[in-house]
Amino acid sequence: MTLTSKDLPNSGQTLHYRFQYDDSLQGGLEPARTKEVVDACERDFDQLSKWFRGIELDVITPIPVNVTQNDGGAGWSLSGKDLTITIKPGGGDSTLIRYLLVSEMVEQFMRAQQRGWFGSGTEGSEGEGLSRFLAAQFLATNGLGDTPAGYGNSNAWLAGSRADFVNNINGSDDGPDEATGCSLLFLYYLFSQLGFTVEAIVAAGAPTLGGVYRKLTGDTADPFPAFKSLVDTYFPGTSTITGGNLDNPFPLRALRSTATALSTGPGETSLYVTGLPNADDGAGNHGSQVWTKFFPDSNRPGQWTDWLALGPNVFPPGSTVTALSTGPGETSLYVMGLPNADDGSGNHGSQVWTKFFPDPNRPGQWTDWLALGPNVFPPGSTVTALSTGPGETSLYVMGLPNADDGSGNHGSQVWTRYFPDPNRPGQWTDWFALGPNVFPPGSTVTALSTGPGETSLYVMGLPNADDGSGNHGSQVWTKFFPDPNRPGQWTDWFALGPNVFPPG
Repeated sequence: MTLTSKDLPNSGQTLHYRFQYDDSLQGGLEPARTKEVVDACERDFDQLSKWFRGIELDVITPIPVNVTQNDGGAGWSLSGKDLTITIKPGGGDSTLIRYLLVSEMVEQFMRAQQRGWFGSGTEGSEGEGLSRFLAAQFLATNGLGDTPAGYGNSNAWLAGSRADFVNNINGSDDGPDEATGCSLLFLYYLFSQLGFTVEAIVAAGAPTLGGVYRKLTGDTADPFPAFKSLVDTYFPGTSTITGGNLDNPFPLRALRSTATALSTGPGETSLYVTGLPNADDGAGNHGSQVWTKFFPDSNRPGQWTDWLALGPNVFPPGSTVTALSTGPGETSLYVMGLPNADDGSGNHGSQVWTKFFPDPNRPGQWTDWLALGPNVFPPGSTVTALSTGPGETSLYVMGLPNADDGSGNHGSQVWTRYFPDPNRPGQWTDWFALGPNVFPPGSTVTALSTGPGETSLYVMGLPNADDGSGNHGSQVWTKFFPDPNRPGQWTDWFALGPNVFPPG
């Protein structure tokens, strides 16, 4: 391999770098590919410098950067203050080269920072996690997409023993493996679940990720049990992230088991709750089944039945089961499924699943579980069900956090579907959004019917309101059907102010 800077701007030299590429690639990928990197590299450097708050590197610049024809990622070598970076992008484009260069430069910044991110002679499992995390944030910040295919690492930990690499760092490990996968996933937990900024996370460097957490939060407790419990809830066993950003499933709602009670007739009670996370559905999925118990037992007057599992489907442990009766002795259940569904349009998440009693084709039995797709929703979301008349059902759930209201606010819209579809008797309508307003992802929608065919919705708004008395928080928003001025349509959303309340 012969390296050259032929036809690169300024012979490949910038303020901080000196680029060369494999001359065997001339006339094909090169020099156009590396030229695009040369044009962008100083902006990328400035972004890294901002994240590390302008610390000075302890290496000689410009830094030689050699772009080869090989696959395999990137690496660096350091002799004294002489640093050389080797990029091995294979047939990847300039974005991949920028991603790899940023990841290697992160390691130089954290080595110069000396706050604990860097390991022993190499970045270590903690530093490798930060390197991958910041390289992914670089892509996201610049609208360059998610982590390139083949460079995800969180699933290596999810598919393994899920050992504690938050408090137990391998200082000589530069992965990718279970240890660095745990580090990367925990950094996304700090960022997307707990809401800390990139700059705050970088500044909180410590010899362990547990130490980073304690610096950020002031909480002296061990963060690993809560982190692992949350992840295990949505990804039980050795299940992995299968869609979207394969390194970042957050934010996830912290689930608590809730018993749902329903009466379908005088003196009758049915209970529903998701069970322990030790069930499988026979198709390779692991999680919790829905369990039920009802009163009175038809064979033991005045007593409860035994608990009964409504399998074989499994759901995230702690998921809320919504139960609705649309007629005497009739029950419909709704619960959010495992986070392994896609809607066919590139969105990944959970679908709403339903089951009802009695099955019209099997008297005295439940139907099988049925997915109400194709739409997907944030895992752990609560499904709200309402009946406004005999045999009628409307569902409401908060959508994915990818909506905007046209006024600069981003969040989730309320989605609905109802049964029966007036144009397709005996079928559900499609899902549709009740926009344009957006709300905090995962918010619960409360629905109420005050008369036949009438519906009012209530949901807590974004935390950007004030009450005029110096208090800030969220207002309650409402929308109802039908609009008295527009028959057959919903009203617009409007706030029930001026009071504000805690977000969520």
